Amino acid sequence: EPNPADAGSGTTKTALKKSIGPFSISNVGVKFSNSTLYICIDASVLIGPIGMALQGFSIDLFFAKGYDILTNFPKPSFTLEGLTASFDRDPLTIAGGLFHQKVDDDDYYAGGVDIAFKEWQFLAAGGYGKLTNPTTQDKFTTTFVFAQLEGPLITLEFATISGVTGGFGYNNSLTLPTIAEVPSFPFLHMPEVTGDTALDTLKALINSKWFAPQDSSFWVAAGLTVSAFQMLAISAVLVVEWDPEVKLGIYAVAVADVPKTDSEFKIAHVELGILASIDFGKGVAKFEAQLAPSSFILDPMCHLSGGFALYYWFKDGPQQTKGDWVFTLGGYHQAYTPPVQYPRPPRLQISWSLGPLSITGQAYFAITPKVCMAGGLLHASLSVGVLKAFFDAFADFLINYHPFAFYAQGGVSVGVRFTLDL
Repeated sequence: EPNPADAGSGTTKTALKKSIGPFSISNVGVKFSNSTLYICIDASVLIGPIGMALQGFSIDLFFAKGYDILTNFPKPSFTLEGLTASFDRDPLTIAGGLFHQKVDDDDYYAGGVDIAFKEWQFLAAGGYGKLTNPTTQDKFTTTFVFAQLEGPLITLEFATISGVTGGFGYNNSLTLPTIAEVPSFPFLHMPEVTGDTALDTLKALINSKWFAPQDSSFWVAAGLTVSAFQMLAISAVLVVEWDPEVKLGIYAVAVADVPKTDSEFKIAHVELGILASIDFGKGVAKFEAQLAPSSFILDPMCHLSGGFALYYWFKDGPQQTKGDWVFTLGGYHQAYTPPVQYPRPPRLQISWSLGPLSITGQAYFAITPKVCMAGGLLHASLSVGVLKAFFDAFADFLINYHPFAFYAQGGVSVGVRFTLDL
């Protein structure tokens, strides 16, 4: 029967603000699991501009095999999951850390460094370990490296290269983003963190979903950030992955401001995520783009959204046919059910609020080897005191080639409402 003493529990910590000279303890916790008592301590030391902190430090007491508190006290052992260090003296800031993780019964190490000097910032992170393949039970060595440098690097007549990024993975899998995930891809944008320090960013990057040990999987990536014409900024990265089939992808985020980026008044602001990829194993080529919700035209309250996609299949496979393709701008006709492998971009949409006047509109277009469709709608409403008015118009058509069929519908409605309280 299992020993009740082996029941595990989470770590309970309490705040303990205690400082002795440069040393300080912020939290003390207790955990009991598998007959072991863990006394967890969050401790740090700060000497001038240099700081160090322990990550996951605990004093471990094993109370099985005849050990007890009164007569046979166990010899303590120590656990340290990581160590962080920092240096902060203007204009130089350095932060780094090394972390140890247990993956089943294997050891995995991850770490990184963030260096900022005046206008430049360099960040690097990586991981290394000798792990066990769960299928073959064979040992394999895994590692990955991610690096990014930001700041003015090369200035041309009309453009500035303000960042470079890259990395590689050996027996490591890189999760490739969908079009909706492109703006959060770490090669284009660092992960959002709850803290505000470089170490918080490093830990969020190392523990993110993007990098994972995987036997016989390899990848390389390289990208840059370019600013041009004082109105355009593009961050793009090229990724090649062998998993074991080859995947090739270009991922980018483009931001355009009219008339220029630092203008107080802007006619338009457009943020566009872009994806172009080829999966040679699945036999599909994709090109997609999607507007961010922060995009606007004419007025900051006139928001733009939506996306488009072009897919082409060059291999037969489950739920796909060689030679099939689709192009869609804003989705499909409401009466058309696209095959499961077809993309589903959001509707092209404009939403404008002008005080009492509100205007919204949607549009779409799609074409495949079998059908063609398009449509749109416009809604405007006005509310002035007791008077309310609206205008609605829509039109849709759907053409099926074989057998030939044509469906179309449209409509306009106008209404005015007056409310008088007696």
